[in-house]
Amino acid sequence: MFRHTLQAVAFLSEEKITTKVEHLKKTFKWSDAEVGIAVSKAPTVLHRTKESLQRRSEFLISEF
Repeated sequence: MFRHTLQAVAFLSEEKITTKVEHLKKTFKWSDAEVGIAVSKAPTVLHRTKESLQRRSEFLISEF
C-alpha cells in the first residue's frame, strides 16, 4: 500500500493535495478523519478529477 500512496502523491504539490482533500470533504461531506481513511485505503482517489468525484457523489446520494 505504501507504494501506491507514494505513486499517488509523487507528482502532486502540497497545494494540489490540499485542494483535493478539501474537495473530497466538500463533495462527500466527509470529516478530516473520513478523508484520511479514504485516502489511506485508496490513495489513487487523489488523481480523480473534480467532475469524476462529483458524478460518484451524485450516484451515491441518489442510490441511498
